Amino acid sequence: MRKKELARKITCWMTLGIFSLQPALTFAADIVADASTPEAQRPYVTETANGIPLVQIARPDGSDVSVNHYEAFSVPERGAILNNAFLFSNTQLAKYIEGNPNLSGGPARIIVNEVMSDRPSELRGFLEVAGTKADVIIANPNGIYADGAGFLNTSRAILAAGRTERDAAGGYAGLRIEDGRAYITGKGLDARGADSAEIYARAVAVNAGLWANHAKIVVGQNSIAKDGSISPITSETTSTAPQYAIDLADIGGMYANRITMIGTEKGLGVNLTGQLSATQAASLDVSGNLKTTGTFYSDGDLSVHADRVENTNLIYGGKNTSIRAKELTNKSGGRIYGDTVTVRAESVMNETDAALEARLAAEAHTLSQYAVQVEAAHRDLSTPSTSSSGFFRRRADLSKHLLAYRERIGQAEAAYDAQQRVVDGIKDELSAHPAGVIAAHSQLDVSANTIQNTGNALLYSGGGIALTAEETLKNSGARIEAQGSIAITAPHIENENAAFAAKRTITSAVVNPTKIRIDEPGHIEQGKAFPEWEFRDIDSGYGAYHSHIAKKPIYEHAAYEEIKQPTPAEIAAGEAPVPAELVGTLSPNYDYDDPIFKELGVTSMSSPPSCTRRARTSAMGCTVPHHP
Repeated sequence: MRKKELARKITCWMTLGIFSLQPALTFAADIVADASTPEAQRPYVTETANGIPLVQIARPDGSDVSVNHYEAFSVPERGAILNNAFLFSNTQLAKYIEGNPNLSGGPARIIVNEVMSDRPSELRGFLEVAGTKADVIIANPNGIYADGAGFLNTSRAILAAGRTERDAAGGYAGLRIEDGRAYITGKGLDARGADSAEIYARAVAVNAGLWANHAKIVVGQNSIAKDGSISPITSETTSTAPQYAIDLADIGGMYANRITMIGTEKGLGVNLTGQLSATQAASLDVSGNLKTTGTFYSDGDLSVHADRVENTNLIYGGKNTSIRAKELTNKSGGRIYGDTVTVRAESVMNETDAALEARLAAEAHTLSQYAVQVEAAHRDLSTPSTSSSGFFRRRADLSKHLLAYRERIGQAEAAYDAQQRVVDGIKDELSAHPAGVIAAHSQLDVSANTIQNTGNALLYSGGGIALTAEETLKNSGARIEAQGSIAITAPHIENENAAFAAKRTITSAVVNPTKIRIDEPGHIEQGKAFPEWEFRDIDSGYGAYHSHIAKKPIYEHAAYEEIKQPTPAEIAAGEAPVPAELVGTLSPNYDYDDPIFKELGVTSMSSPPSCTRRARTSAMGCTVPHHP
């Protein structure tokens, strides 16, 4: 009876013109069963009426796992079909196809396709499961290339650059990854016809698009159990370790509802220059570094766990953004956004360009030293050498000292101006570089041993900010802003600016909304607070300059002038001759009762001094007596 029923079905299939008993030679190089494999694990490869490879998978075991061994397993551009139907079924690639006689006991839940030779798998078309939906595993330690690949009617699409593992009964137990690599290239991988796409390899290079509902990449030398649990292994492979565990090129991208990336091999990190985009959630957990010059984006939660995170582009979580690392460096236009942003690290650096900022700090330190020299030169001029015997011992000393002080002041100011131009040049160069920004819509929470916010960088929250540093928090030429409260916990806070720093203090102990304190080490006004209006360039991002002395009216430029003997004509006109000992010395060009004394609140002399006194008095303005 069963034979008659089968005969009727065969007749029906032949009538439909969709049945072929002969293996096709055109796809022999793509999918070839391993002839040395026991028959229970040997698939039968035919083709459909429209020339698509059709694999009659092996009989499933008691766990509903069909294990199939191949000499070659590649998918041509026209696609291929894994037949998981005992009766004829309708497919997307080939319409109706015959049933698989190996499935009389029922369809497979997992279809394992393992390559036993040294040939890699090249997936250039769609692989469809006919009949009952199932997990599809392609295991090949020689490498897997996806270039125009895709999956249809598949639960989990698994690409494993490794071998399968067996349990005590000889059944499928999982995967073992040692040194195999996987590559997404050319036309990429479209796995939206599967519930999830999973890639297991020591390293994965993404040079094209990968589309999936859930994209999961696990890299490193691992044992992957049937239930998906991951156990790192020690491999005896002698091959050179890859530079990156996951390398996402600028022409590559991953687009999925959920993205999960796991790296277990110490020192192997992720290079992200392309785009990772998730509509629901994205997570990355690697034992190496994450370098992001591309975009890591999620409309939902986004989490990163790595040794070191270096971001120069965008890390964005529409809900919660969480970063855990030994070191986080956000620079050169790097942006880290989220509704809430949480950072846990040993070191956090939010900056523009570390090398330029170091140059600015060094040159600004030199500038501050020149400023001290200028101040010292002016002090020397205003307070020359004195003694108990009088202001100057000789008028000739006054002339000599003044000329020397003027020269020192000129040299000091010239050196200061030259150094100021160097500092301004570096500031202009820094201004051309976009600064790092870490911003949250609701709450920003950063905890680290050290936190550095420098070079016009910004820590911002539309709500509150909590900054906790176990050792030091340094805010140099940068901003910390919040619409809500700012809570800072740190034993040592450096709130400074590399170019004569003057920044509004932000801790609860020193907050003053109307005054600014100068914290630049070595500055002549260090530790003093002044009204905000006394500063200029306060919004430059690189500090401000304090110019607190109000401008005064200038009556006449004060100076010391050389005393000369009147000409005979001037003497004949009534001007008194100058004593010979005073000729050639210096005397001020202002009167004893000049208005400047009143302007400065200084009591002037009531009458001019007489030049008949000791010679030193004539240097400060005197009346030279007439000698008849």
